[in-house]
Amino acid sequence: MKKIALALSIATLFVACKKEKENTVEVTDTTGSMVLSGTVSKAIITHNANGSWNTNGQTLAAGVPVTVRVAKSALYPGSNAFGFNVYTATTDNNGRYSLTIKTPGSSSAQAFLTIESWNGTLDTLINGTIKTGLPGVYVGLTTNLNVSTGSNLTQNHTAGFSASASNPNPTMLGTAQASGQVFTEWVRSSAPTATAVPAISTTNIPVGSGVTVYLSLDKDPVTLMRKMYMTQTDAAGRYNFTGLSTVAAGTSGFNQNAEIWVADLARTRDTLKLVGTTVVATSTVTGRAGVYNNQLINANGLFNNENRNGQNINMTSFTQN
Repeated sequence: MKKIALALSIATLFVACKKEKENTVEVTDTTGSMVLSGTVSKAIITHNANGSWNTNGQTLAAGVPVTVRVAKSALYPGSNAFGFNVYTATTDNNGRYSLTIKTPGSSSAQAFLTIESWNGTLDTLINGTIKTGLPGVYVGLTTNLNVSTGSNLTQNHTAGFSASASNPNPTMLGTAQASGQVFTEWVRSSAPTATAVPAISTTNIPVGSGVTVYLSLDKDPVTLMRKMYMTQTDAAGRYNFTGLSTVAAGTSGFNQNAEIWVADLARTRDTLKLVGTTVVATSTVTGRAGVYNNQLINANGLFNNENRNGQNINMTSFTQN
């Protein structure tokens, strides 16, 4: 009987191990990449051989910001991924930019490209010498692109010129400020003594330094287009946007509504252990790895001299790996 019982125990153990092995799922990242590049140029007035002025001249534009956003849901079809992958570059002295973008493994995704508008002057080139012209705005580009693995794309842009007369009166222009703190949600375990059964809840903990925070203002008063700003948190998880270009309250055609957000954040969801009648923190326990899903807040009506503090972002939605 002992031999039979032993044999049954071994067989049961073998079957249990076999079932456990069969239920193991391995997740593989099947994404690929592609390169988006191009050249940005701007209008310039030149003198041609016929003795007249050519207003269709072009010259390379350095220092122009370029941004690409790709939705994570498009990169991982069928998943519950949130937010965007954001890629940034700046044109070099030859007006060129290049971005390596993550793509779906076996399908395409839509990417949103922004080549920022910028302030400048419409200059004139005479005998190799540039003469400064009237102030205004060189108009950027916003467009959608289909991106797929290995399908490298070129997107050039020649920025046309818009005179400043079409923009708000300079006396209406000014700046605003927005600041706050970014938190992630942890598990909170608290007990009066080390041997007592703890009460489980949640608490928000500052994210610390180096987390990128984005702000998108619906209408820049100079470019008359949406404009994106970026900053990073300090050691206490605080962020601060200063010098946001805006207009006076009541300026016709300007709502000055902003979106502030943090993209998906790869972290562990840890536990804060509290012990004692005075609830003193004694230790933290590292949790499972995963992603805090992106979180967005709105800050509307950012007009001249606004100092919109307390714009806190609480990242509570966590997807475990």
